[in-house]
Amino acid sequence: MLDKNTFLGLIMRRLIGIVIILIIMMSKPDTVIGGQSITAINTGTCLSPEKINQLKETADKDDLFAIRDLDAYYGSCVGDQGNFLKYLKKKAEIGTASDIDSYAAYIEKHKSKQEAFLLYLKAAQMGDSYAKLKIARAYRDGDGVNKNLDQAFIWFQLGATCQEFGNNDMEELAEFLSQHKPVPLANAKALAWLNIVDNEIGLISYYKTMRDKIIGTLSESELNIAKQLTGEYLYDSGCTKIPK
Repeated sequence: MLDKNTFLGLIMRRLIGIVIILIIMMSKPDTVIGGQSITAINTGTCLSPEKINQLKETADKDDLFAIRDLDAYYGSCVGDQGNFLKYLKKKAEIGTASDIDSYAAYIEKHKSKQEAFLLYLKAAQMGDSYAKLKIARAYRDGDGVNKNLDQAFIWFQLGATCQEFGNNDMEELAEFLSQHKPVPLANAKALAWLNIVDNEIGLISYYKTMRDKIIGTLSESELNIAKQLTGEYLYDSGCTKIPK
């Protein structure tokens, strides 16, 4: 029979072995969900050299998932700015509108607002709601492009859909209408857009205050027009709820 010290020693070695195995498994980069590898950006772990080489070979064949993995690895794990930017740019060249948005945000912050504007414009023309909002803001403020309130109004309207709540697109359209009065009955139309947001997800306090101020400027007939427009905008923007 084993004495007590020998027995405890065996137990400790087994426990240490189990811990080592668990550490290896947790750091293993090859876990796959839905055909996509889980990478540094969403696990907090770095990829093995072997995996990086595999990804590079696949990325050279324009595999978008591999390019995204490398972008995440170089940006979130090793902090290699050169390679991070290389794959961030490549991701934007062959990827989705959201990939273009990511690259545009980097360019906007670190390089050129004019270049970022063109990238956001490309994403907006692909239907991306966030990019449409960025284009509208740029025209409104003259940020990266010559100030043009007519174009700003067009892009604010294009971005106002129920598909992308959370971007503040409808709220900013309402604010633009209220401040710049680009069309007749601008305040009634602003109120209609704010009503939609309140109906769908609720207004934050800033826009609740704005709505109260707008209501105070409207006549009874204009309030009725705003109510009618709320229903029309709900339909046109793809919203489904019945107005309160």
